[in-house]
Amino acid sequence: MSSKEIVVISCASGKQATPLIYFLAKNPYRLRLVVHSTSSQQRLQKSYPEADVRTAELTNPSVCQEIIKDANIVYHIGPSLHPHETAIGCNMIDAAKSTPSVKHFIYSSVLNSQLRKLMNHDCKRYVEEYLMESELPYTILCPTHFMDVLPIPMFLKQMEENREGALVFPAMWNPDIKFSFLSLQDFAEAAFTVIKGQEKHFRAKYDIVSTKPLSYNEVLKKVGDVLGREIKAEQKPYGTSVSMFGARVFGGKIDGADPAMVDGLERLLLYYNRHGLQGNPNVLEWLIGRKPTSHEEWAKGVLGELKKA
Repeated sequence: MSSKEIVVISCASGKQATPLIYFLAKNPYRLRLVVHSTSSQQRLQKSYPEADVRTAELTNPSVCQEIIKDANIVYHIGPSLHPHETAIGCNMIDAAKSTPSVKHFIYSSVLNSQLRKLMNHDCKRYVEEYLMESELPYTILCPTHFMDVLPIPMFLKQMEENREGALVFPAMWNPDIKFSFLSLQDFAEAAFTVIKGQEKHFRAKYDIVSTKPLSYNEVLKKVGDVLGREIKAEQKPYGTSVSMFGARVFGGKIDGADPAMVDGLERLLLYYNRHGLQGNPNVLEWLIGRKPTSHEEWAKGVLGELKKA
């Protein structure tokens, strides 16, 4: 492998890319990190001074062409729930097709993109199809629901404020519905394996799942055992849940957000409340060469990092 291989990562300031960039920065790759805001650009440039960090509007095909120029590997993370997510994915694929140096296009999709009732899944399904028909050497990674969204710092704050009694988790859907969860660290290791392996993973589509299906009530029991306190789920009304989830996804109030983004978010909550999102961890175990991370291991790791901070 040439030490001059250029890896382009889109949505590079998000939760998916952060641990992957950490892995790649310690290896002989040249990083071209694509972000949307100047604040993200400045933060990443400070953390990775040798990286090429750029702001870009990926709805513009010519911008995508410039971003991918001379690149060898493209790792595309789409802006989930964005009204133009499908177009952005197709733009990035078109740019890679017209760039002779590109030898691997890796797409971070979603577990079970076939679920058309979920608008964000359906957007990614079209990008997958476009990529499969592009003649590019590709790999599609399909991550599930991230365990890292569980608010350990919030639980610790509750423990400080209330020495007795159960901690409270504000659930945005039925906490008895089962999900398969994924550790961001596990996902980064899997993506890094694919980037290193290249030809071994061409034309593959991998479900990336750390755990068997578990309900949030089961997960809260596991995390509560690590913290030494009971955690109870308190399901919020649908409207409140939409606002809470919108604040997380959009980084602020849902008011003023694009209607298509709100539609996607509302449908996601309705679907999760009835069906959850479930998969199988066997593929991930094969990719990373170890047992995937459990909720107990993840919670202990988070506590360890918080103590260092």
